[in-house]
Amino acid sequence: MSDNGLQTISFAISLGLAASLVFYLLLPALGVSPLLLLLILSLPLLLLRFASIEADAPDYHRSYPVGPPIRFIGFFVMMGAYWTFLDLFGVRFNDENAVNLWLLASLVSGACGSFLAAKLKNSWHANAQALALVVAAATGAASYVAPDLLIFGMTILANGFALFLFFPLYLLRAGEQMPQAMAGYLVGFSAGGLAGALLVEIGGYQTLAAAILTSGLLSVIRRPNRSLRQ
Repeated sequence: MSDNGLQTISFAISLGLAASLVFYLLLPALGVSPLLLLLILSLPLLLLRFASIEADAPDYHRSYPVGPPIRFIGFFVMMGAYWTFLDLFGVRFNDENAVNLWLLASLVSGACGSFLAAKLKNSWHANAQALALVVAAATGAASYVAPDLLIFGMTILANGFALFLFFPLYLLRAGEQMPQAMAGYLVGFSAGGLAGALLVEIGGYQTLAAAILTSGLLSVIRRPNRSLRQ
């Protein structure tokens, strides 16, 4: 893990959190659609990182044996969609305060997942990453078919735990190409609102749930180790 990689990740996370806080505080006053905002934010990230990802693609393939970041883009997009629509889906349970508490509690479960990732043995990293990804996708899908508030909340907690168990391992295994891996996550996540809106419009929350689950399963399918130069 290089110092530059750590600095890039720290800056990206800090900037993302600060931007999210400011934008979501300003949204009601500005009357801006969150989906439009997510789309606008994704474009600069894509433009800034596209050249560097393309230039470094062969090296990335060598240092990241399970595949380049594009393998996980679909999963990141669906996780972005997942977190974007939880509030709206939770309206059906007629308890806004309880839904907000479950969402806040997911930050704690996420911290627990991240803490666990740091304690795993090196030999467990690959399997733990794959398992955490599948659990995140499965619990994400389960949230949008939950029949009651308790199950809805428990799936949110489980998703937060699994997602933040997966994410540090994903970055760790990226090696020197950690900035590109972070960029893949940011671009995918920021596009999730728009993708989720389209899925809900087309087939409702059941379609969104199916897409979330499918994205996780596709991301863990191993593909032939072919050079990106070919």
